[in-house]
Amino acid sequence: MSLFEIYKSLNLKAGKLTGYFPVYEKILKDLKSKPIVFVEVGVMDGGSLEMWIKYLHEDSRIIGVELNENAIKLRDKGYEIFIGDQSSPEFWKKFYNEVGMIDVLLDDGGHTNLCQIVTVNESINNINDGGKIIIEDVGTSFMPRFGNPCKTSFLNYSKNVVNRLYGRNQSLNIKRSNLFEQNVFSINFYDSIVSFEINRKNCFISKLELSGTEKIGALDYRFNHLEIFSNENNYFQKTINRLSRRIGIIYENFKLKKFFY
Repeated sequence: MSLFEIYKSLNLKAGKLTGYFPVYEKILKDLKSKPIVFVEVGVMDGGSLEMWIKYLHEDSRIIGVELNENAIKLRDKGYEIFIGDQSSPEFWKKFYNEVGMIDVLLDDGGHTNLCQIVTVNESINNINDGGKIIIEDVGTSFMPRFGNPCKTSFLNYSKNVVNRLYGRNQSLNIKRSNLFEQNVFSINFYDSIVSFEINRKNCFISKLELSGTEKIGALDYRFNHLEIFSNENNYFQKTINRLSRRIGIIYENFKLKKFFY
């Protein structure tokens, strides 16, 4: 049975965008067949917890985190519930001290920039290798009632994390931040969902590794179309080529503006 079919047959109330279900199935494909620790932030009436229990491996530990204390009632139905504020680093420290490492964190909670960013920052070091942090409803990064769009939106935060991952490339002069480069292997963007893949063994510093010894005389033609002289035999020709490359790149950037909106 597909995840969406499970969702449509729930007893407890839930609300999800239909576009999320193929994303969930793609992200969780490698995890659904084995016991995992799965945490969902924002459980409301408990329908989504019911869905995950029915979808994931029967020996998985499913945990709900909710700000509203009414969610405690779900404990009477057998659900594991923690009450707390996801925008509080202190809550997460206490939570992970009690629960330990987890495999998946799905955030369907407060949707504010602060809630989403603090949740990611406080969870990265507490996700097992091969695990995921999945943030839902990232569309709030465009909504004025959430104070967006702005420079400190969660979507902009996620894009900045992408930039940080390039810090693993030894040849690039990018400031490194251990939190991301040492834990986050990749980030995937979907319709209103951002997924962080945690895999520390693949988060090593990348450097140039040469192979083979035979050469065929291959030349670097990357900037030939921007240069005036095909051969740089003297200082004058090298200087002219540097200037022509700079002017050519400025012109190319101007032509590329139509692809950015």
